[in-house]
Amino acid sequence: MQKSVAFYTLGCKVNQAESRRLTDALRDDGWQEVDSRECASVYVVNSCAVTAESARKTRQAVRRFKKNNPEATIALIGCMPSITPNLGEKLPEADIILPQAEKDTLPQKLRELAMHTKENPPLPTAYSRSPAVRAAVKIQDGCDRFCSYCVIPLARGKAKSVPVEEILDECKSLLARGVREIILTGINLCSWGKEFGLDIGDIACQVGNLDGLLRLRLGSLEPDLLSRELLIKLSDTEKLCPHFHLSLQSGSDSVLKRMNRRYDTAHYRELCQMLRTIFPNPTITTDIITGFPGETEDEFAQSLAFAREIAFADVHVFPYSPRNGTKAAAMPGQLPKSLKEARAKLMIAETQKIRKAYLASQADKTMEVLIEEQDAEGFWRGYSVNYLPVRFKGEGAVGQLRILDTGYRLQG
Repeated sequence: MQKSVAFYTLGCKVNQAESRRLTDALRDDGWQEVDSRECASVYVVNSCAVTAESARKTRQAVRRFKKNNPEATIALIGCMPSITPNLGEKLPEADIILPQAEKDTLPQKLRELAMHTKENPPLPTAYSRSPAVRAAVKIQDGCDRFCSYCVIPLARGKAKSVPVEEILDECKSLLARGVREIILTGINLCSWGKEFGLDIGDIACQVGNLDGLLRLRLGSLEPDLLSRELLIKLSDTEKLCPHFHLSLQSGSDSVLKRMNRRYDTAHYRELCQMLRTIFPNPTITTDIITGFPGETEDEFAQSLAFAREIAFADVHVFPYSPRNGTKAAAMPGQLPKSLKEARAKLMIAETQKIRKAYLASQADKTMEVLIEEQDAEGFWRGYSVNYLPVRFKGEGAVGQLRILDTGYRLQG
């Protein structure tokens, strides 16, 4: 039997980037990667603990993999072990538990486990995997901002930047394997480079000039760290896609203040106006939390109205989830779960209407699509430069850029 490993990754693009790097390291150790729905020797659950729901899904995944595959080794890694004391007692199904700071030791832990196993599986035969067209690269980790609701600084520690040469080396390696679109990700992405006297525009420029790259995207951005000068600098990177995920969290200034966010709606509105002036046909997406402690009906109404005003292309909506160790968890005015979820449903319904209107506004435009796959019905699938999912028939190939005038369909 070959050594096989399956990754189940929850949460942000940073987690996705970390899972990909661990997969590469394990492949170098002779492991074959399989889908998490298949039978594997090892299941790795790369956890998220941002909300109670993500923590619940993490626990559920660990228990499901162990129940379905009792002989398999279950490794739980990442943010959840970092903030949950005595996790091994609470989740005995996990054979290996590694907090965020020890995540990269997973290959070593599996080697040690194999040495103590009576029947070590033989090394697999040569294994080659079809390369992905799009890959995330982590260039920054940690956060110093301490938003009142967020547990990430406790899980990942202080903000730190990956050095330029390490980033370029990883990007070159991915491009050599057939990746054509790179997403630069980080926990607080816009803080990248402060240790080096650089900013996100500098690394975007250097990555954007690499041979073989067709597209460059940025992960989630902090609104208060973006200036007109920085946006203009980013616009000079020809391969940068005009898709911007700006974390809003609330459209109410009073709620933003309690959240310890470092901007207000006036700044956010001005930033969106600048993006729509500087970049051609940009897509703006965001996150919104409903039911933050003390959120009144009027404050929630302000959030709804602001989402309508900005006309986001897509919104990730989360009911507020108290996390131990954060200031918000001890704030007065904690709302009942039913109210938080009811407001989330209302926000989702409203923002879905906004998304449909946005997609309708894009339907008559020419689309440049990077093809990522062909589905069972023979349709090519990919994303437009401004991150709209597109499906079409005709000539094509994975990794190819196509300019589409007609015959495509936006996937809403």
